[in-house]
Amino acid sequence: MTTKANNAAAFLSRLDADAVLRERFKEEDVSVANVLDWAREYGFEFTKTDLKEAIVAKAGSPNEPLAEEELQAVSGGAVLLRENIEFPFVKKVLFPERYS
Repeated sequence: MTTKANNAAAFLSRLDADAVLRERFKEEDVSVANVLDWAREYGFEFTKTDLKEAIVAKAGSPNEPLAEEELQAVSGGAVLLRENIEFPFVKKVLFPERYS
């Protein structure tokens, strides 16, 4: 990952650890621009592309074997993210054509 993508990954880790910060990002109407601005407020500088790279890396490699609980969660060809990424802005980063 690039340095900025590492910043984005560090920001995602901060979101995992900080309940107050996490609440700010759970709203459906949070835009990717909001995320980038708020991240800068906390000292994290990165682009939308860097954020996408960090989200994909956080989700886990498709080549790693699934854990038992992950196998149980998959049914009918469902898409599985390895980490519980609960923020609505994530879908806007990964699927901008659907959630713009």
